[in-house]
Order: sequence, then C-alpha cells, then structure tokens
Amino acid sequence: MKFIFAVLLFTSSSLCYAQTKISAATSEIVKQISRHGQFESEFVGFAAQPSNQFRLMRQLALVAHAEELFLLTKSESPIVRIYSFIALVQKNQTLARKAYLHLRQDTTKVFTQYGCIGGKESVAYIISPYFRGRE
Repeated sequence: MKFIFAVLLFTSSSLCYAQTKISAATSEIVKQISRHGQFESEFVGFAAQPSNQFRLMRQLALVAHAEELFLLTKSESPIVRIYSFIALVQKNQTLARKAYLHLRQDTTKVFTQYGCIGGKESVAYIISPYFRGRE
C-alpha cells in the first residue's frame, strides 16, 4: 500500500513539473523578446510599422501553453512579464486573472513605444488595458 501511494505521489508530482516546464520553442521566443528590452504597441514609428515585439508576442501566444505563459508572468524580465500576460489573456482567462492579481501591483518601469511616442511606464500601467473589464 505504501508503495502504491509513493508511486502515485511521484507520478503526480512529475506531471505537475512536466506541465510547468518551459519548452525550447517558447524559450527561444522569450529570449528574443527580452533582448529588445522595451514594450512596443502593435504599430510603432512615424509610419506605423508593425512592431517586431508584438509579432513575437503573437508567436508566443501560438507556441506556449497557458501554464507556460502563467509561469512567464513571473519572469525576471518585466518585458517578458508584460507580453506573456497579454498572450495569457487571449488563452486562459482563469490563469490571466491570477497573474493580474500580482502584476497589477508591479511598479517596475520599462521603456515604451506607442506608435511614435516613447516613454517609461510601470508594468501595472501597461497591462491594465489588456485586462480591463475582466476583473
């Protein structure tokens, strides 16, 4: 009986770990996002060119599982936290709500570019429009 319990415990903990491991494909996208170091809206610059950062976020939303995105909302990189959250909102409202509870208090400032206007805003300020009305 103890043996069966131990096997069940090991199996369930292994499954939990497997669900939260970041895949190689997701890691590569995350690396590219964090390398740029600023938040960009969907279109940037005077000619409103499509943002490479937003394109990467869309790739992240396609490739990553909701559990990966949730983990990434706790990343050391504030840029990764932001884009992971935006992707998570599109994928899983329940996990997005949990992530929102801790990100809405994130005062880390990041460089931003909305169209042709640059600035510096907090993570909480940037993510709030993506979750507004879903609280």
